[in-house]
Amino acid sequence: MYKHVLTGKAEKISQPPQYQRAHPGDAVTLQCYVLPEIFATLFWLKHPMEGRPTCLAVALTHLPEVYLCEGLHHNPRINVVKNSYSFNISFKSLEPSDAATYYCGALAYNTVIMGNGTQLDLNGLETQGNK
Repeated sequence: MYKHVLTGKAEKISQPPQYQRAHPGDAVTLQCYVLPEIFATLFWLKHPMEGRPTCLAVALTHLPEVYLCEGLHHNPRINVVKNSYSFNISFKSLEPSDAATYYCGALAYNTVIMGNGTQLDLNGLETQGNK
């Protein structure tokens, strides 16, 4: 397995804000900033209040392509954009099922580096950590 799992390594990954409130139908972009010098596999995970984390998107820092995970390939509501410094995921029209905590992370040199997460609360729906 992996040698280390590091959470909130601000010098490597920044994921502002930690909490975001929106309404169904709104558009929202979740941000992730990554230092360009790390050679890594980047990923977005969705962790709903009840259930397991699921993969949303994967990309390599040194390549321009972004790959949506299984079941999201043809979802017109989700767009992921990566450049040298950021790896952002956008939702065009939020649905109640989008309420969750979203984590941006990187796998680099046998170490998993995780952002602190962004909790997306829809119209007062409770998500994990907000019970």
